[in-house]
Amino acid sequence: HFEAKMNGVLHLDAALGDRSLDFCFVLSSLSPILGGLGFTAYTAVNHFIDAYVYDRNLRSEMQLLSVERW
Repeated sequence: HFEAKMNGVLHLDAALGDRSLDFCFVLSSLSPILGGLGFTAYTAVNHFIDAYVYDRNLRSEMQLLSVERW
């Protein structure tokens, strides 16, 4: 999960570049909030996604939206 989800977000960001979009919707998970035994890598990558989207929104006009799903 870790490498695929993390690289997916990074490649998506690189592919979009500075294109003017109305929005970009990125799915995350509640795992960084809820945690759980055996979910360390999954929790870490979803926390990375949330932090990356937050940082990207501070630096860019195009706003990414990270939505936590169950």
